Amino acid sequence: MIFRTMKDDIKNPFSFYYNISSLTVGNLDDNKYLQNFYSNHLKEKEAKRLLKAMEWFNRSFATTYELDYADAVVHLVTAFEALFKVEDERNNKAQVKSGLIQFLGESPELTDWANKFYKLRNDIVHGDTELSPFLFRHSRGTKGHRHHLLLARKIFSRCLEAFLNLRASSLTYDIHEELISNEIRFKEAKKILVANAKSKLQFAFRSISEIKHDDFSMTKKQTEELGKLFLPYLLEDLRNEKNRQNAIEALDGIRNWSGSDYDELALLYEKGIDEFYFDDTVAVPNEQSRFLRNAGYNFVRFALGRLLTFRE
Repeated sequence: MIFRTMKDDIKNPFSFYYNISSLTVGNLDDNKYLQNFYSNHLKEKEAKRLLKAMEWFNRSFATTYELDYADAVVHLVTAFEALFKVEDERNNKAQVKSGLIQFLGESPELTDWANKFYKLRNDIVHGDTELSPFLFRHSRGTKGHRHHLLLARKIFSRCLEAFLNLRASSLTYDIHEELISNEIRFKEAKKILVANAKSKLQFAFRSISEIKHDDFSMTKKQTEELGKLFLPYLLEDLRNEKNRQNAIEALDGIRNWSGSDYDELALLYEKGIDEFYFDDTVAVPNEQSRFLRNAGYNFVRFALGRLLTFRE
């Protein structure tokens, strides 16, 4: 398992010993958790938020034998709030409890623990002279029996695991992508390509690679315009490779076309598909070229279909 929480011995001066460690990364090939960060299961902002939550979790491990428990509690509460995307600071405890119930199920004990853990955190932050106990005591008990840090780390790890398992088992990326129209993709790509913003070109190419063939919100005029902006990058890449002269001539024909009959332009794109097509058996200089050419092939196919439709 990618995230190990039972590793280094840390002495608990209150009553007992237990084994805990920060989140560590294992081998990529063997761990589905890390793979999720490099797959389409997580959107970029969501991945960054989860990584930030794990960073705060790791901060709760100060040193091996001289752990500052007060700081650790504050860091762990922050980790939970990042994990559950708490945005309303006035109601953060309720949002965290809702997240715990969502991923771990509801029980009076879990709710009681969350309330007492937040009270401990508030006592620390507000500088109360008498802190709540660091040991969790059951609501009907008289003695604390589990250290709050041990419980918090275990609960956080289980919530994180449940979250990643959910993303891995239920594909949602296509839903998010279908909510973005080709009109918006055109505008985003055009802005970058017109400015020739080299540091952002990959974002433009990604937008083009994600153009949907059943979405007609990008007009024929916009399709023509995007082709003239995008194809020069594709041509530059192809010119670095031998035996692609036919593809270069076909794409040059599209780029240099001028007129008003989009059926003529569609015929050029049809020729471009035949000459430009490549598969895994075709040698590609590098991964960047492969990404660019995949975007190019997607656009050429889209443009052919879009230009032949009756919609303007």
